[in-house]
Amino acid sequence: MSTSERAFNAERSTLSASAPSSKGSAEQKFLAQVVEVIATWSPKEGSAELTNWGGWWRNRFREDADKTRRIVAEIASMIREHRITGSPGAAAGDLWKRLP
Repeated sequence: MSTSERAFNAERSTLSASAPSSKGSAEQKFLAQVVEVIATWSPKEGSAELTNWGGWWRNRFREDADKTRRIVAEIASMIREHRITGSPGAAAGDLWKRLP
């Protein structure tokens, strides 16, 4: 491999020496919190939530992080008060439509 080919490959490298963005870590912490809250309702549901609905949670977080945090807090409250009869994920979808 010639020097010019190495230079070209180095410029096109996708690896970065910069620190990871804080947005990604905030998103990961939020998703971990979602799993934790739903696992209090049912450990089986908690593990399956991100597998089945992780994209929905991720997109809602990117759209409005404060609103999704309020929804997770409300879901946690509803679980403690035994007000969820179906699914915490369905309750979250309903809250997303209702809350401003």
